[in-house]
Amino acid sequence: MRKIALLFIILFNLVGLIGCTKNNQNDDSKEEEKYYTVMFNSNGGTLVEGEYYQIVKENESAIPPVYERKHYVFAGWDTEFDNVKSDLVVTAIWEVEIKKMRNIKSNDLIKEMRAGWNLGNTFDAPGETLWGNPRTTKEMIDFVKAAGFNVIRIPVTWEGHFNIHTYQIDSNYLNRVQEVVDYAIDGKTFVIINMHHERWNDTTYENQELGSLIMEKLWTQIAIRFQGYDEHLIFEGMNEPRKYNASSSIQWGGDKETFDVINHFNQVFVDTIRKAPGNNKKRHLMITTCGGGISTTLAKNLKLIDDDYVIVSIHSYAPYNFAHDYTTETTFDKFNPKDTVPIDSALDVAYNYWIKNGQAVIIGEYASRDKKNLEARLEWLEYYLEKATNYGIPCIWWDTGQAVSDTTNTFAIFNRRKLEWYFPEIVEKIMEITESRK
Repeated sequence: MRKIALLFIILFNLVGLIGCTKNNQNDDSKEEEKYYTVMFNSNGGTLVEGEYYQIVKENESAIPPVYERKHYVFAGWDTEFDNVKSDLVVTAIWEVEIKKMRNIKSNDLIKEMRAGWNLGNTFDAPGETLWGNPRTTKEMIDFVKAAGFNVIRIPVTWEGHFNIHTYQIDSNYLNRVQEVVDYAIDGKTFVIINMHHERWNDTTYENQELGSLIMEKLWTQIAIRFQGYDEHLIFEGMNEPRKYNASSSIQWGGDKETFDVINHFNQVFVDTIRKAPGNNKKRHLMITTCGGGISTTLAKNLKLIDDDYVIVSIHSYAPYNFAHDYTTETTFDKFNPKDTVPIDSALDVAYNYWIKNGQAVIIGEYASRDKKNLEARLEWLEYYLEKATNYGIPCIWWDTGQAVSDTTNTFAIFNRRKLEWYFPEIVEKIMEITESRK
């Protein structure tokens, strides 16, 4: 009897087990729901709204997030994400934002320039802070603009920041230059970037071919990077080109070889920018003389370029011993020809050779050193700037910064650390004289 009962229990459990297995098989036979991951790659953009990583049910659609990217406009996605059937990586497509650019000739453009200020001894130095200035901030640039300066020149030395074999500019350096340009660009302020303390553009026939190649390679990259900017961004091809190993008289006075090579480099620069995309067909460009100087000889030997969007750039620290040199010459008398003739000579050449013939001119650098002679500097500034303003020449003050406790023998007028003017009287005088250009 016991054996029969035990057999019955075993059979009962076996039937139950078979029944359970069958039910499980029925459950497993049901079709499982499938899910996939969709990853949205910003491709340099910044997330504004939505989720970049999503889990999506099969045959359903992902919800695209919203990205933004400075200087670019969103142009779509590289992959469809409707009716998802697999894991996906979807990448944003961006196109350079090309801002509307006025068709305005350089002669008319410079009439909108009131007063200029140089961010000197910064990017023209081997490193942004290596010559004693703090890292540039937007607050600094805003302070300068708030005083009435509407032209910011950013001297940039590219030598040391590009590959000497491929001439590829270091991307971090180019990004930083662009960042500071963006501090100033606002639809009202003009910004000038240039090539400053370069030595690859030595003005000899022997160097002409290589110098032209490097100029084309570098300016092509810069022009492409800034192609979307409007007429408020201006390119200056060279700073003070010359024969760097020649005597002082040849360096700054020039010779036929120097003039020929500079004219060639100026043309290469203009041609390079004009071939670049975006707004570069009508980008305003600055060409210069030997050493950036101004004299009858230098003006005669500068070959002008037949282009309505080209400006002649010159520098003038006249009279040199008072304004520029480390001498004890600290006085200026606007009624003394000894003091005024050097200014008259320089500006009269600019007027007679260029301005009266329709060629736009900018004085990219002018200033006077601090020699504890503020009153004389103000009298000099009044004479110099009034004459330049009457001739229609915008002038850009060369500010070296650097001064920490003593401004002597510097051109600094702005304390970048404290955001205050060392010489508010100079700034007030500049704004007073240039009021007519406002």
